[in-house]
Amino acid sequence: MAYTVNSIANQSYTMRNFASKNGLSLFGSNSNASSLFGSNGNKKTTALQQMWNNYASGNQSSGINAQNVYEIKQNAAELAASYDSAKSTFNAEYNSTMTDLDKAVKNFSKINFDVGEDALSKSTKTVTDKEGNTSTETVLNMNSALKSAVKGVTDLVDSYNGAIDLFKDSESVSNRMKNMSTMFSDTTYRSGNYSQIGINVKSDGKLEIDEEQLAESITKNPNKVSRILGKDGLAGKAESHMSVANYQKDKLFPSLNTMFGNQLETASAYTGKAMLNMNKYTNMGEIFNSYF
Repeated sequence: MAYTVNSIANQSYTMRNFASKNGLSLFGSNSNASSLFGSNGNKKTTALQQMWNNYASGNQSSGINAQNVYEIKQNAAELAASYDSAKSTFNAEYNSTMTDLDKAVKNFSKINFDVGEDALSKSTKTVTDKEGNTSTETVLNMNSALKSAVKGVTDLVDSYNGAIDLFKDSESVSNRMKNMSTMFSDTTYRSGNYSQIGINVKSDGKLEIDEEQLAESITKNPNKVSRILGKDGLAGKAESHMSVANYQKDKLFPSLNTMFGNQLETASAYTGKAMLNMNKYTNMGEIFNSYF
């Protein structure tokens, strides 16, 4: 993929986890962990806590100042912007990935695997590396029909691997996303069939093609290749998974309120007009008190 959503989306996930699982505020840190919007440091009071403490204590030397309000408002805005960026990036990547996979599945159905027994021949050539060492490698000579068939299988495998990458990179964003990742990555139970025709299943569920073995399989047993990869095989699996993913598309990336609702509501309470007016009246009262 040209880029992954992981680096952006995980910002949102990390911020939510700090707040909900580790007892940290999205707007600072109340432990020895680093602040989400500040620098590393020792135990400190969050901006929200400090503002509340200042108000509750009635300390004449402090109070809810404009800087406190500005910082929290900025942090909330940055959080919303990060969320919007992550969601937008994911949606763009999702649309691109599903479009490629859908196209590959449709093209696969048009492949003619009956390429003829003489579609493949092999030769060798000598290659020299940078150190001057020579070795020989096999050159596959394929007719146009076989080349087209191999390309169709390669496009399907590459597109399917792209879907695995998409959801694996984003699985920490939501349980639905994790379920999609698990669904697309579950290729091991058919690994035995795939390996028979030159497609190996890696530990992360992605597929890897041995082009020589695949070409030989298409040439020698085209019906077997078509059956293993067709509507009852990888292509059918991809189509079914796409249907499930598209049905849940709008729910895969959770809403801003779902991820950060409590934190944003708290920030709103501390930056709203009521709190600002309360602070203004409190400061005015402190000025009057200083004369008596």
